Amino acid sequence: MNLLRDIPPLRSIPYALDASLYNHVRLALLRIGTPIELELEKLCIDMVLEKTCWVGYHSQHISLPLIAWVDFDSGRSALDAPVGCTLHLYHHHAWLQLPRVLQALDKEVQLRLAAK
Repeated sequence: MNLLRDIPPLRSIPYALDASLYNHVRLALLRIGTPIELELEKLCIDMVLEKTCWVGYHSQHISLPLIAWVDFDSGRSALDAPVGCTLHLYHHHAWLQLPRVLQALDKEVQLRLAAK
């Protein structure tokens, strides 16, 4: 996403994604195509998933990211191993939303996969 290069995050931290979520998203990207755009209605977040980054935007301010996962470590030794990446936080409350965003993201991706 070119937009991410133009907006500096408030904070960037190393992060380990749950293997099942990462596997679901990668499978969806392979089966459905890229990018995948998801609306997490209850959280008012729109997600754009690509092979190299996953970005969450506030639904009403699509030009400003809230949270992003980038630089995925694809060199893991097993499918059930967590996947290292870098988490960019663009809003000071994004960290508080993180568990709910990941749960809603996994649910929506699995629904898309089931519909495919």
